[in-house]
Amino acid sequence: MSDYRGKVVLLYFGYTWCPDICPTNLALISTTLSAMDDREREQIQPLFISVDPDRDTPQRLKEYVEYFHPSLMGLTGSASEIDEIVARYGAAYRIVDKKVDGPYVVDHTADTYIIDKQGKLVRRMAHGSSAEEILGALGPLLQENLSR
Repeated sequence: MSDYRGKVVLLYFGYTWCPDICPTNLALISTTLSAMDDREREQIQPLFISVDPDRDTPQRLKEYVEYFHPSLMGLTGSASEIDEIVARYGAAYRIVDKKVDGPYVVDHTADTYIIDKQGKLVRRMAHGSSAEEILGALGPLLQENLSR
């Protein structure tokens, strides 16, 4: 996360094959970003970290996140890198009934994590938190920096 110091990070763990949970939260993040003015939005970096690196290639992630919002970045890595960042934020995921060539699902934490400009986790927003709730949580972090 040190690459994003100086920005407020909205972090979400999921995967592109997720049937409903991920698209719902990413749509709410998109709505939140669209409700901000340019000056506020420039202070935010939304990140979608895939917990399914076997299927979520960088190209697939790029296409997927761009559907929701142009500033949303999709990230993935090795299983050990993903495990490390998931553990750092107290999240979890579990691949369910993985078959060699068949479909499978990934159970995962569905919270949105808000990380301040210094890289400190300041809040976890529950799945389905409204854009208004997310804006309310972000407001103080943005006001702090707008007044400087």
